[in-house]
Amino acid sequence: MFWPLANYEVFGSGADASSTFSKVYPDNASRIKTNLAADGSSSASSVKWWLRDPTTGNSSNEYLVYTSGASNTYLANYSYGFVPACIIG
Repeated sequence: MFWPLANYEVFGSGADASSTFSKVYPDNASRIKTNLAADGSSSASSVKWWLRDPTTGNSSNEYLVYTSGASNTYLANYSYGFVPACIIG
C-alpha cells in the first residue's frame, strides 16, 4: 500500500503532529525532488509535490512542498506529483 505523505511527516509540524514525531526529511535540501529524464537521469529542474493535508480555512488549497523544499499551499486543481510512502516488512 502506498500513500502521499502528510505535512507533519515531512515538516514535523501540523494539526496531527505529536511532540515525539520524527520528520522524514530533516531540512529543505532533502525535500527537493527532480523529474527523471527519458534516459533515467535526473533533470536539472526541481518540482513541486503534494502533501495529503488540506489547508485550514480554505477547502480549495492543499499543502505542498515547493521547489525550494519549503512548505507552501496551492489550489488543488494543479497537476503536481507526490512522494509515496509505504511500510516494508
